[in-house]
Amino acid sequence: MSSTAIESDDFRAVMSRFATGVCVATSRDAAGNPVGMTINSFNSVSLDPPLILWTVGRQAPEYEAFCQASGYVIHILRDTESALSTHFATPSDDKFAGQDFDLSAMPKMKNPWLMLECTAEQSFAAADHNILVGRVTAIENNSGDESALLYYSSGYRSVGKPIG
Repeated sequence: MSSTAIESDDFRAVMSRFATGVCVATSRDAAGNPVGMTINSFNSVSLDPPLILWTVGRQAPEYEAFCQASGYVIHILRDTESALSTHFATPSDDKFAGQDFDLSAMPKMKNPWLMLECTAEQSFAAADHNILVGRVTAIENNSGDESALLYYSSGYRSVGKPIG
């Protein structure tokens, strides 16, 4: 194992070449206000029970809300929803204003492509982020023939045609 320090710009450049899906996570803060943010650090952990994980940075305004939440909703975005991703990635006093979400309970998109409702299972501190593990309690799958929104090389992309 090398003891050479890794420069953050070099690490970021390498990781930007790894395509990731793009999601919007939503929940409620301790006062009951809806919170949401764009995430791309998301993946499945287990099928039985169904578990997912994602990360939230400590610098994020929503950090405390998500780390203390009893649950959250993960909306996996379709390739036509890059504007929604940018909207939830941009700081705002009310990220839900003008967006098509049902705010009557846990904030949910009204027409999600793919959606996972989760209860919080565990949270782990990991340097400048927390790793959140959630148990999937409900899903909505409206995927059809649409494609996933990807983030690659510091920009949005779409899944292409299958190889092979």
